[in-house]
Amino acid sequence: MKGKIFIISGPSGVGKGTVIDLAKPYLANFKQISTITTRKKRKNGRSEKDRKFVTKNEFHQLIRDKKLVEHNLYNGNYYGTPKQELEKVLIKGQNILLEIDINGAKRVNKQYPKNSILIFIWSKIQQIEDRLKKRGQNSNRQIKERLKQAKKELATKNQYDFEIENKESRPKEAANKLIKFCNHLKA
Repeated sequence: MKGKIFIISGPSGVGKGTVIDLAKPYLANFKQISTITTRKKRKNGRSEKDRKFVTKNEFHQLIRDKKLVEHNLYNGNYYGTPKQELEKVLIKGQNILLEIDINGAKRVNKQYPKNSILIFIWSKIQQIEDRLKKRGQNSNRQIKERLKQAKKELATKNQYDFEIENKESRPKEAANKLIKFCNHLKA
C-alpha cells in the first residue's frame, strides 16, 4: 500500500475537528475516512458529514465481521474506522486524514506502521474545559470525566511524530502547521 495515513488525535474539546476543517481545503489530495459511531448527532456542532451514524447492534455486527480497523468505546458511545474504505484509499496511493482517539491511533499505527504518521493536537486544560462548556452538550459530571481523560491523553503527546498546540481563538495557526506538515510528508 502506497498511501500514508495522517492520524490526528488529541483530547475531546481540543478543537481537532475545527483545525481539520480549516486545513482540508489546502490538503486537496487527502481523503478523510468517515468515522462510524453510535453517538447521537450534535445539534450545534461542526458538520457531521464525516461521520456515519449506526445503532449499537449494527456496530457490533461490524466488529464481528471484522470490518473495522479499530474501534473504541468512549463516553458510552462506540467509534470505529471502516477497514475497506481505508485500504481502498491506501492502495490507490492516496493520503488519508484520520481523526481518531489515542487508543485507535495506536491500533492503526500497529497495523500500518509503514504508512502511519501520528499527529497530536492539544490545548491547555483550561481551554479544553472552556470549549466543552461552550458546546453545551455535556453535564458537569461528563465534563469532569472528559477533563480527567484529557489529562491522561495529554501525557501521551510525546509518543507522536508531530504535535500541534491549538491555542484559544487561533485555530488557523494550528491548521497552518497541520497543512505544512502534511504537505511535506505526503505520499
